[in-house]
Amino acid sequence: MTGLELSEPVRLLFKRRYMHIDFDEELLGFCPELRLGHLIASVDIAPSPPDFWEMADPVLQDISHMTADAIRRQPVIAASRAAYKAFGQDPSRYRLSAEALHRRLMKDQGLYHLSNVVDMINFVSLESGFSIGGYDEDAIDKPVLLRLGTADDIYPSIGRGHLNIKNLPVLVDRQGPFGNPTSDSARTSIRPDTHHVWLVFFDFDGQGPLEAVLESTCHLLEDFAGAREVEYDVQSAD
Repeated sequence: MTGLELSEPVRLLFKRRYMHIDFDEELLGFCPELRLGHLIASVDIAPSPPDFWEMADPVLQDISHMTADAIRRQPVIAASRAAYKAFGQDPSRYRLSAEALHRRLMKDQGLYHLSNVVDMINFVSLESGFSIGGYDEDAIDKPVLLRLGTADDIYPSIGRGHLNIKNLPVLVDRQGPFGNPTSDSARTSIRPDTHHVWLVFFDFDGQGPLEAVLESTCHLLEDFAGAREVEYDVQSAD
């Protein structure tokens, strides 16, 4: 199975664990149709197996032939860029992670080989256009709020140094900001000793194929990361 193909009906949600983020009203004023996809799972972190890369390669090859303009016009990426502009930020300066991954392949730089879960997050982000936050659930000090960043919201990000996220959407827990559609923090990153993951999918205009992508991601995690207790949900502003 690859991509958005579904081998069975969308699973029922039992919500045995926490899957909720509070929305700040100021942020919703810029993107009232915002939806978040949540996926939680217990996983076994390891290198991605060869059959994952065999499955992923045709998709990655297709994306590598996209032009910069085609990447910007991909519907989910275009909606995300429009949201950043509404927030008052330049999406070409603070590139959303999904667009940055597309451009990496366009430049023949290939996809990172990090771990099975992180590699799958990157693959799903490339195929769907959604920017996806991948977190060690046990490192998040709940509850969590999604709000606009301030000038004081600076954190050590993954691969981008200290990131200033003023006027960008940011996930905040009791310890401070930790996640953003451009780059996540090192504090809550998925590591070799991670056992429970929480993935957050950003659907800024509420029009993307979020449910199908969540279901497909569940199967990938089960197939290539030994995922157990897998659940997902879609959260909207209303």
